[in-house]
Amino acid sequence: NVAFLKLYDIIKISLCIKTTKEGVLMKCFDFSHWNLLPSMQGLLFFAQAMEEMLFHYGHDSLKVPALNFRFLCIEIQNTIKKIEGEIVDKGNMRPLIEELRNSFNDDCIAQQIFGNDFDSLFYMKSAEGEVNKNCFDLYKDPCSEKSVQRIKHVIDYLRAEMRINDRYYTTLIDSITETINSSSFEIHQQERLYKLTKIFLTDLINCSYSQEYIFWAVNDVFYNKNRKVDDINKTLEQFWTYFDFKVKNFTVVLPLKLSNLRKHFEYLKGVTVRDNDKKLFGNSCKWLVEIPIDAMDQYTAQFRAVALLNVFVSLLQYNNHQSQSYNADHAIIELKNKDGVIEAKYELKTPITPIKRGYALSDEKCNEKIANMVNNFRFFQDKLINAIELHSSALDSNEIGNQLLNLWTVIEVLIPTERKNSFSKIVQFCNVITTVLNAQYISSLITQLLLDLRHCIKETIESQLLIVEKGTNDIEKMAAILVLTEYQTEKSNIISALSCYPLLRYRIESYSFVLSDRSQIKRLLTAHRKRLSWHIMRIYRNRNMIVHDGSHFPYIDIIVQNLHHYVDTLIDTINLYADRGYFTLNTIFMTLQQKEYHYSILLEERGSDKKPKVINDDFAKVVLGYLD
Repeated sequence: NVAFLKLYDIIKISLCIKTTKEGVLMKCFDFSHWNLLPSMQGLLFFAQAMEEMLFHYGHDSLKVPALNFRFLCIEIQNTIKKIEGEIVDKGNMRPLIEELRNSFNDDCIAQQIFGNDFDSLFYMKSAEGEVNKNCFDLYKDPCSEKSVQRIKHVIDYLRAEMRINDRYYTTLIDSITETINSSSFEIHQQERLYKLTKIFLTDLINCSYSQEYIFWAVNDVFYNKNRKVDDINKTLEQFWTYFDFKVKNFTVVLPLKLSNLRKHFEYLKGVTVRDNDKKLFGNSCKWLVEIPIDAMDQYTAQFRAVALLNVFVSLLQYNNHQSQSYNADHAIIELKNKDGVIEAKYELKTPITPIKRGYALSDEKCNEKIANMVNNFRFFQDKLINAIELHSSALDSNEIGNQLLNLWTVIEVLIPTERKNSFSKIVQFCNVITTVLNAQYISSLITQLLLDLRHCIKETIESQLLIVEKGTNDIEKMAAILVLTEYQTEKSNIISALSCYPLLRYRIESYSFVLSDRSQIKRLLTAHRKRLSWHIMRIYRNRNMIVHDGSHFPYIDIIVQNLHHYVDTLIDTINLYADRGYFTLNTIFMTLQQKEYHYSILLEERGSDKKPKVINDDFAKVVLGYLD
């Protein structure tokens, strides 16, 4: 302890620790106001899927995706503009066209509108007037001037088709309603509804609805005890009304306690500063700031009002070179009609910023980890210290662009790259990050599943785990239940106890199907690696835009959450291997790449019948990854 404190004092490092509860759980609601007939399972699945995807502290892979097919088209269109303005490189078109093809093939709404042949969207007529069905040149070199123009024309067409009569969104709503009303809500309908839910939420967020508002709407419609949920179509119609895509007039009322800011805020046009006569926000608040804001929802209005004041405070800091800050824990938001009459009033806490949405360790484990990390600092000279400081700067910053830049710089600090005789820098980053994240991907999913089961059906899951003899810990025992036929009864008992949790039933059945076959596991990890690579390149693209012209795409909140997870996992992995005696970053990443290779060989093993070798006593090694 003395050595730890002494080293800590020497390096004078500021460690930022997240303060949320340890463990991330699916919420467990009261369903007394639900009519839980079998026919209502689809609606309940939809509600639980949305709640999980929007939950701030959820598993990173189970959260709302940044883009669906429609908004990926918009990103490609905007990226082409950035390429033409020499803001980003033409090389961005290769991962984007690959991702667009993948997104199309996984998007039933896009296929309903355009058919199921992606390549046909790019067919062109030859000089003879015949349709040329050859897309070889496009895929071989999507970065060429000819290919970029070809992609640009197709994207313009796709966007126009989806935009006319709001075709994409209306088709999406109809498909969700139809799937929820399916007479037999089996695994394939569940999988379809899960994908549709992701598409729906991504659409809302990219249309400027805040995650907080959507989460509030989900809770108000589906988990409000004062609302009886007994009619699928009536409940869905009510839910859709929360999203009319109309900009509304809000007045945001914020607390102001500092007199030095008051005299400056009074000069802001459209901003009103007045005495707090009614003692709103407590006795310590002397003044109120009122700001008219146009927004889609009250949470977005609150965010924009606070952001506006923070921009002004930044201008003050620039001009007087003195530290200034404005913080507001609460706000009152008034919704007004065209005549200025207040129609609704909301008292809101300040939402948790995207970068702080994650779980934290208990105090005891946190202190152990800090001591461990400080002990390992000496092996990496200044790199880990710089990485932690950059991480802290990201957490301290109120500006999301700066958060992204700081977190991305952590990656540049920690991942060694070769300037010559190697891939581009971004490809080298992708190779390392995907290896690190894939190492514990499946293990983390099973860990999350077990946490959720313990939260929702604690007695049942504990009793079934006690029966399992294979596995050295509960995570391995849970894996055994999922993949070994000898524990089919235990798996069935768990599923039977989940009558109120169709999402968890679906997860158990889908995990069991995929993880029981080596080749399926390999396909799962390959697909995950590709998605990660595309997403890392998306983050890098936004980083370059921020640096070169100060812009970024509208989904930046989501990618900052993802990047934060990637950075934390990278630092934790380095710390883990330093404990084991690996004292250079190159050695750690080479070790992981070797483990990844040998794990892929394990997944390719076949039996005497040439089929994938049956998973048996080696289930823990096969299923849980290669981190250890």
